Amino acid sequence: MKRCFFRRISAAGVALFLVAITSLPAAAGNSVTELNGSNGNPISPSTGFTGGGLAGPVGVAIDSSGNVWVSNNANGLGNSVTELKSDGTPISPSSGFTGGGLAGPEGIAIDLAGNVWVANNASNKGDSVTELKSDGTPISPSSGFTGGGLAGPWSIAVDTSGNIWVANNAGASVTELKSTGTLVPGSPFTGGGLSGPKGIALDGAGNVWVANSAGASVTELNGSDGSAISPSGGFTAAGLSAPDGIAIDRSGDVWVANAGGASVTELLGVAKPVIKPSLTPGARLIGAKRRLSARQTPAPTAAND
Repeated sequence: MKRCFFRRISAAGVALFLVAITSLPAAAGNSVTELNGSNGNPISPSTGFTGGGLAGPVGVAIDSSGNVWVSNNANGLGNSVTELKSDGTPISPSSGFTGGGLAGPEGIAIDLAGNVWVANNASNKGDSVTELKSDGTPISPSSGFTGGGLAGPWSIAVDTSGNIWVANNAGASVTELKSTGTLVPGSPFTGGGLSGPKGIALDGAGNVWVANSAGASVTELNGSDGSAISPSGGFTAAGLSAPDGIAIDRSGDVWVANAGGASVTELLGVAKPVIKPSLTPGARLIGAKRRLSARQTPAPTAAND
């Protein structure tokens, strides 16, 4: 079973959305689960939220209206995107949203304009990136946006300038695209310990953080030019084992999911804090001071070159 999660923050607390995928598109598990972030109690029904074309859901993202977007990759048979309301009601049709080059979709992200970006990892159909409008209509061509070193694109993130960052699992690189889908000069970017990159996230300074599944390390790239900030071996820390997912919180802590270690590693205060607006109108996010004396987590170290 493969799972991803996204936190939706509101005045009422934090809700976790999880997607589950099983080996067969028709099998139970093609659903989205919502948990109360305060106590872990289920909010969704016992079968999860279903419909809207869910077929081997993999990636999940949430737009500014609180709607949930899910990439469907049922052993290459899903090739669609599902949209659910915040209460789990399907918005997308029974086959999901299709087109725009969707082929083996993995990572998914939403830009500030509400457009949906998807990393397509389907070697038999070409590695590409798809862009959909907020109503599910394709913007990218039928083959998706291609080139720029896209090779086994796994995860995707959008910066505040609208540029698209893609972790290339098969390419040991990161591709940056403009909001138009054209390649940013100098991309793809390498170095900084990139090795089988999977998860990707942006910090509050716009720098790019990548989880290296083949390197047991984390890479940091400069968001302005793609140059490496981390050393050639990446940053390492105790417990990193085939790291897959990565996220950055409002205190600048980097959280890494270890697929090889059944664990999560936290790198304390190494990134620029990420401050995101609440999805609830009028709600304000108030940062609290970190009390480092109460949390003695080691800082990451450079791997041997």
